[in-house]
Amino acid sequence: MLDDTWAAKLEDVVTEISESILNPVVTGDGDQKLEMELIKMSCSLLLGLSSASSFTVTEESMVLLSILRPLSHLENGHASIHDERAQAVLHACLMAMSSVITKPSMPPSLVKAMISLVLKTSSKEKNLPDNIQKGMRSLLKECLSSGSVSTAEQSALACAMAKQADWETWSLIVRV
Repeated sequence: MLDDTWAAKLEDVVTEISESILNPVVTGDGDQKLEMELIKMSCSLLLGLSSASSFTVTEESMVLLSILRPLSHLENGHASIHDERAQAVLHACLMAMSSVITKPSMPPSLVKAMISLVLKTSSKEKNLPDNIQKGMRSLLKECLSSGSVSTAEQSALACAMAKQADWETWSLIVRV
């Protein structure tokens, strides 16, 4: 476990990266000259912190907020999903959220919100890039495996995916 001083410093760094790199890249407002390598390193930091056992991600954590903000842009249709740099950030956030969902401290309401994000986004955007689709399926799989979703809710999700003819997601739901 990190001591409070180091945890606070990491939270500050993540906040700065989120506000100056990740969110602007996802919305298309960022500096177009921003190096892909810097974006990938920023994403790697988020991924590492989200899966590290020595760093606790809580509901109030800036790490969690830094993951959720780009996903909110995705859900609300404000993400530049066909931009390679935005795709890298969104994929990293989806994968980071997949790690966060596995932590025992995460509330069922967050799990259900992530399921809603996946369903809303996949039904609204039929031509999502492959890496975003893979990230969403990974997130959905972890949500369904979390124990926060009842069998009845899984059945309803499977029916919704069948109605959308999203057979890849449907098969993921019925396998869990």
